[in-house]
Amino acid sequence: MRAGIEIAAWWLAGALIWTATVSSISGEELAIGFAAAGLCAVLARVARRAIGGQPGLPGRMWLRWLGWAAMVPAVASADLLRLVRWLAAGRREPAREERSVRVPVPSGDGAKAITWRQGAVLAVSSTPGSVVLRVESEDGSLQLDRLVGGRPDLSARVARR
Repeated sequence: MRAGIEIAAWWLAGALIWTATVSSISGEELAIGFAAAGLCAVLARVARRAIGGQPGLPGRMWLRWLGWAAMVPAVASADLLRLVRWLAAGRREPAREERSVRVPVPSGDGAKAITWRQGAVLAVSSTPGSVVLRVESEDGSLQLDRLVGGRPDLSARVARR
């Protein structure tokens, strides 16, 4: 029962996001989109279970995740502008030392720490200027590869406890 509810929630989220982004809707597109959302929902549940996540968000994590999600459009727009300026200026790729960033987030196997890391990875990787390469096993910190950075800084926001 619980698995069905979780898969249905993932399916609904995927179907709504896909429907909001499609330019024209036909019957065939709806069928394929909803089927793909169903497949993604099953895979999302399998992935969550594989990394030890708990269904649902504990306590105030909903507010944190919503705050991070609300920042993504602004950060993505700012990163996109920085990338365009960077490319237009003909700059070379920054050195690895300048690009590699460590973001401290809660460590441990508790539900709060796991869902914090899951949301942080999703939010930070949703912007064009940075991607999470790995979660460090010893302290739970996120290892980012950041091509451009600046304000607003989503990685600083996800690190704030």
